[in-house]
Amino acid sequence: MLARTQVLLQLKRGAEMTGALQTWVATHPKDSGAWLALSRVWNEQNQPLRAIRAEAEAQMGHYDYAAALDRFKAGQDLARKGGGDFYDASIIDTRLREVESLLKEQTADRSLN
Repeated sequence: MLARTQVLLQLKRGAEMTGALQTWVATHPKDSGAWLALSRVWNEQNQPLRAIRAEAEAQMGHYDYAAALDRFKAGQDLARKGGGDFYDASIIDTRLREVESLLKEQTADRSLN
């Protein structure tokens, strides 16, 4: 699926993979490669807010909560400037709160070890 996405992106036809990638990440939320591919597809479709969210989700898959936090905040900034719709902005706000909590837990765990 990822190889096909790469080929279609080179042909400027990445949109053909949107549905398959969205379905995949819904059932495999930690698949960073699929999230990154989806980000590229959404960038091609001129959906920058969704692309930023996908980048953040990819970082979550690597347990890099600090990087995910950075991407979600970038998404919030873009949403405030009118990039994207209310639905996408709401998802980013919710995921931002979740990653803030996960980052606090991760930091606390590291300080105990």
